[in-house]
Amino acid sequence: MVEYKIKNEITRVCDELNLPTVVKEEAVKLYEAVSSNNLLRGRTIQGAVATAVYIACRKYNIPRTLDEISRVTGVDQNTIINYFRAFVEKLSIKLPPVDIKAYVVRIGHELNLSEETIKKAIEIAERAKGVSMGRDPNGVAAASIYLASIQAEKVDYNKLLEVAGITPPTLRSRLKEIVKALKIEVPPQYL
Repeated sequence: MVEYKIKNEITRVCDELNLPTVVKEEAVKLYEAVSSNNLLRGRTIQGAVATAVYIACRKYNIPRTLDEISRVTGVDQNTIINYFRAFVEKLSIKLPPVDIKAYVVRIGHELNLSEETIKKAIEIAERAKGVSMGRDPNGVAAASIYLASIQAEKVDYNKLLEVAGITPPTLRSRLKEIVKALKIEVPPQYL
């Protein structure tokens, strides 16, 4: 049974990230599994909590990045990645691949974009799947939204960076990769 203070910390993290109850419950189960399989030895409780929340988000395809979870928990991303690999391997957890569409929809709605623009961005992101492997999904989603917005409604560049939580070099890199891979004609001033 997970200690009361651990459940409270998982609840705090999930509430701060605005996650559904199912994710909180899954994170508690994952933490229990980690604890009962003696995987906490040499690991911090906070790191295990952060990783359990991240795995639960991935399991239910809730678009939250390592960066978001790191900011809320205070656990650096490399720690979460290391714990993630160990927990997934030792507990034989099967996770679906990251669904870039969920990130596009989340960012698009936060920017109050039209459904048409979001739909175009999803199409671009889907076509760019090979490019996006191993990339931060927020960067790929933001680049897809930016490319879609060139054709439709204009998106505020700085607001896009803020909502996606990425830097200008990340956005430019993802834009160039997607444009090159999909052979999209884009005026130079947009790159």
